[in-house]
Amino acid sequence: MRKIVCLLLFAAIVQSSLAESAAAVEDLAIDLRAITGRLEKLEREVVELRQNQEKSSQAGHVSSETFNEKISAEQVVKVAQNRIEENDLEGARRLLLLYMERHPNDLFVGMMLFLVGDTYFREKDYTKAALNFMEGYKKNPSGSRAAETLYRLALCFHYLEKDDKAKETLDKIRRDYQEKPEWVQKAAAMRQKLG
Repeated sequence: MRKIVCLLLFAAIVQSSLAESAAAVEDLAIDLRAITGRLEKLEREVVELRQNQEKSSQAGHVSSETFNEKISAEQVVKVAQNRIEENDLEGARRLLLLYMERHPNDLFVGMMLFLVGDTYFREKDYTKAALNFMEGYKKNPSGSRAAETLYRLALCFHYLEKDDKAKETLDKIRRDYQEKPEWVQKAAAMRQKLG
């Protein structure tokens, strides 16, 4: 009789353990299905992002309306440069300003301000161009376009009939950017014309 009771007790424990194990297995299966669903959704999103980036790259353009947070600063600069070459100055400016608004501390902000200044310069709005060139220079005075930025700023000052400021800016190029001989020569030639 004791054996039967022990066997019944053992069977009850095993049955209880099996029930708990089955419940745990069912919970794991539910979790696995949820994780699989999330992974599939992420894979679809990655494919969609890649397709959008390919379309943007092929078209050479990104609209403000479909601006994707995942687009890199380099891509924004490239698209903006293409728009400037196509004389879509307003479109380039909107794109750059939108990116800078969302990423004010990005390393490319100095370059983007240069390009915004370039759009205004091409429209002969020398005051706005000068403001953007100055701000871009302040953001990155050692950047690859620093000397060019100062040269363009000097041109703006000249067109705004502020030749004293233009001369100071040209002198700064000649003094501080000896490693950029092209811009030093241009600055020297313009400085000579201004007297």
